[in-house]
Amino acid sequence: MKNRYLLLIIIFTLTFTFLNKTSSFKSIANAESNGFDCSVVSEIPQTECEALVSIYNSTGGANWNVNTGWLVTSMPCAWVHVVCEDGHVIWLNLLSNNLSGSIPSELSNLTHLDILQLSNNQLTGSIPPEIGDLTNLTRLFILYNQLSGNIPSQIGNLTNLVDLSLVGNQLSGSIPPELGNLINVNYLNLDDNQLSGSLPPEIGNMSSLTQIYVEGNPLEGPIPSTFTNLTLTAFWFENTNICLPDNPEVLNWLSTIGSLHSTGILCVDPSLVINYDSGAPGSYFTITGSDFPDGEVATIYVNGQVLGTTDTSAEGAFTVLFSTTDADEGFYMITATVNPSASTWFTLDVNEPVRPQEGKGTILNVPAGIAFTEFVFLPVIFR
Repeated sequence: MKNRYLLLIIIFTLTFTFLNKTSSFKSIANAESNGFDCSVVSEIPQTECEALVSIYNSTGGANWNVNTGWLVTSMPCAWVHVVCEDGHVIWLNLLSNNLSGSIPSELSNLTHLDILQLSNNQLTGSIPPEIGDLTNLTRLFILYNQLSGNIPSQIGNLTNLVDLSLVGNQLSGSIPPELGNLINVNYLNLDDNQLSGSLPPEIGNMSSLTQIYVEGNPLEGPIPSTFTNLTLTAFWFENTNICLPDNPEVLNWLSTIGSLHSTGILCVDPSLVINYDSGAPGSYFTITGSDFPDGEVATIYVNGQVLGTTDTSAEGAFTVLFSTTDADEGFYMITATVNPSASTWFTLDVNEPVRPQEGKGTILNVPAGIAFTEFVFLPVIFR
């Protein structure tokens, strides 16, 4: 299920509750935090000790809900929420502990870390690319913070990962195709961020994947056919612009998924319809766009030059009028693009009638000097 790690969170939360009730043991040496001497620590490597100190200082350790032992004793394995094994830190659990600030790059020195839990805090900034050095990680949970920026492609180096959840942040940009390297991940949750672009086909290489959650992101485009390589029990992509391709193999595959939250949007190529394909200079031409992404801004090109923009409606439609009072005789290719794009054309010829204004909408003036003297197809934007 989507909250398959809920049991771990409940256990951690009960631990926090107990420790908060014994808050008299909370560290009072925060003022000296920067001066902690890791050279006196013997139970873990000095680099791992320094990584823990960096995490404490970078995330406001003095104000954590619980920081018992941190930077007070010379035994980091006894610091609350730190678990060691065979002389190395293997588990760092700082769930719901009032962390603020950024994740330091020094975290990468915890090279034996198996589980990293930083969820339900107020972390800001980006995920450091150095996180890709934690190649022993099996579970990475950084849910419900305020992290921004891209998902670093270096996460694709974490080939031992089983669970990856970054839900509820402000992460943007595209989903890195390097996630396709994570062949042991069976749970991937990227819900409720600001991720854009399309689903990378490389996700189809994640052979152990059983659950994908990408809801609440401005993702778009069709579901890649490579996804049919996966045996999913859950695939949630509501509240996105992801569409269902006209591909029987993909549609049949979707029907086998027990927990499917779909947009229900069919992938339909947008179109432009023009009321006249020719007229004399001084004519008005009306184009109507349909099946574009809804609620977006369409950029209007004429012969490769941007003439303006218009908003698409909730149905993905718009109307634009072109005034040719200043335009020359010749061919004009109109392209409207959000992603994907559609095109149509008209010709100005003094031997044709002057077309009157029809309909209402944004009026764009076609300037002089941009006419083609022969018909040219201009693919301005590709899907």
